[in-house]
Amino acid sequence: MADRKLETALANIEAAWTQARQNPSAETGTAYTEAHDAWVASAPRRVGRPASSNGVALTGPGRTQALRQRQQDSAGKWGRVAPVIQNLRGAVRAGDLNAVSAAVRVLVNETAVALDRLAVIHAHPGTDQTVIEGWDGDRPVLGFVALATLARYFGRADLTPAQANLLAARDLAPFARAMEAKLERGDYRPYARASVTVPCVDITPADLETKGQR
Repeated sequence: MADRKLETALANIEAAWTQARQNPSAETGTAYTEAHDAWVASAPRRVGRPASSNGVALTGPGRTQALRQRQQDSAGKWGRVAPVIQNLRGAVRAGDLNAVSAAVRVLVNETAVALDRLAVIHAHPGTDQTVIEGWDGDRPVLGFVALATLARYFGRADLTPAQANLLAARDLAPFARAMEAKLERGDYRPYARASVTVPCVDITPADLETKGQR
């Protein structure tokens, strides 16, 4: 019975979300808010998205996996840029400005992170934040934005979780820039998601105020 109720709530929120995104209006927004409230009431915690911005406590094997992944990420990035840095060093010593410029362009491209397939994970029972998912190649990345941060960003003191999801989904570019900038700097934490550990970025008011400057 509980499973059927959950399935119904999920189907309703998915339909309401689609309508609100495709045909934005006060009516579709209200319908999504009502469906969201019904989902929150029926769904157990941790269904559909991470439970909170504090993440799930990683076990010993989980911490080891996360550390190994981070080391692999760092090694892979260094493996790509080390030859470019060597070329850049040689060009600087030789005073070859054209070669310096070319090496800098390659370095910028090699270290850039460009997320795609961005979307709000809207069907979740939490009320404290909006969760944004993007993909770095074949790896998912999660971005957490506290409701208070979104209320400040959009200038809406009375912002509800459903309204926050709708507003964020209208323009994901600022959140993508903040996530990309933090990923490039290594400013992320591991998050246990199902059987894998994925990078998780906490988006703060400062990140949005600086437009995700890298």
